[in-house]
Amino acid sequence: MRVTIHVYASLKDYFSPVFNLNLPERATLADVISEIISQKPESSDTVHSCRLAVNQNYVDQNYILQGNEEILLFPPSSGG
Repeated sequence: MRVTIHVYASLKDYFSPVFNLNLPERATLADVISEIISQKPESSDTVHSCRLAVNQNYVDQNYILQGNEEILLFPPSSGG
């Protein structure tokens, strides 16, 4: 199954802003996180602290992917 990943802010230091992953059927967002970290282990702290959304709806890591979905990773931000 193929999904599209969108990353924002500091995650762009590690990944392209938009990229695709191929995952097994019934993969979860936890599987996505594991795969992303395996590709770029130095991103682990940031990835683990991200808010996750699928098709623009916030979900948790137990969400089961259906395929052809868009996954958004939002790292923590600060500002004023």
